[in-house]
Amino acid sequence: MYPSQLPRRFLSLTKFQQNFNLVSIFDQQVLDEATVLCLLDAAANLEIAQHFYENEAFLSIFKGIEDNSRTEKPLLDAVKKLNARLRGWQLFEDALTNANGDFMESANFLKDICAEEYSLGCWLECMSSHKNLVAKLGENSILPTPPVLPPLLFQLRTPISHQQFLVFVRAVIGIASVLAVWAWADCIDNELHQDRACRERASCVLALWQGVDGYREVKFSDTCIHRYN
Repeated sequence: MYPSQLPRRFLSLTKFQQNFNLVSIFDQQVLDEATVLCLLDAAANLEIAQHFYENEAFLSIFKGIEDNSRTEKPLLDAVKKLNARLRGWQLFEDALTNANGDFMESANFLKDICAEEYSLGCWLECMSSHKNLVAKLGENSILPTPPVLPPLLFQLRTPISHQQFLVFVRAVIGIASVLAVWAWADCIDNELHQDRACRERASCVLALWQGVDGYREVKFSDTCIHRYN
């Protein structure tokens, strides 16, 4: 199995997680930086992240890597990022319904997700199809008046309300969804007028958001989104 295949392969194994023995596949000898980064992408999916952090034997492998003084820094950094993502999912899921949740750390979790193309795709698919996540977002309605713009959580660390956090999460989902449409249209033959029109419409929406406070500040990595003008 090539490292680049791991996120997709993990997604296809979601239904068989109970019979998927992580410890029999991964150990300290085979876990290099590239493999851990692939596990990091896979952990952008909630069910896979849960399968990881509920497996103490699997987590002990990473603790062994962290405790080993001979571990190279790139691998150590990758392991720390994976551990932070697993913890981030727990905080983020709680913050969706808990008015006293840790919104700042949940925002850091989203910022990390948005910095990686594969992670963003896995997370977006999960947020739109995972029944529990969809239900948690749906049960917390946003009051239509007065209008609330997304807070600048990727740039500032200021206290916010639960409602502001939900507005921010929905803004990230909305922008990422339009970006996914733009990326799909961009990879289609430009000679196809309908696909070109689809890309242009998505570009117009992204350009519009560039002029709106809150939306403009939701920035993804250079591999995902730049400026659409």
